[in-house]
Amino acid sequence: MHKIYIIGIVLVISLINTTIAMPTDQGPLTITIKEKWTKVINERGLYLFSDTNDNVYSIQDTFWHLDYSSANRYAMIECGSTYRIWLFGVRMPFFSLYENAYRIEKI
Repeated sequence: MHKIYIIGIVLVISLINTTIAMPTDQGPLTITIKEKWTKVINERGLYLFSDTNDNVYSIQDTFWHLDYSSANRYAMIECGSTYRIWLFGVRMPFFSLYENAYRIEKI
């Protein structure tokens, strides 16, 4: 029974993220990477990084931008380096949602 509730909550969060994320494309932003790490949520790895202003971003595969190279983007970023990034999505700490860096270019 609890699994049904969890699945329902995940679907609602996904729908909220999808409907909110599309109109919030932004960039390019110029940032310097402070640190990067991974976080496991529901047995799924999430690539995260922060900038020198303590903003946290994710790197995820994205259907909307037809980009499925999140592991490659995560591997290429280096702490202390400066990048131009393009984002979509919103930061919702309560749901552990982060703006997604779907395009990253080293400067």
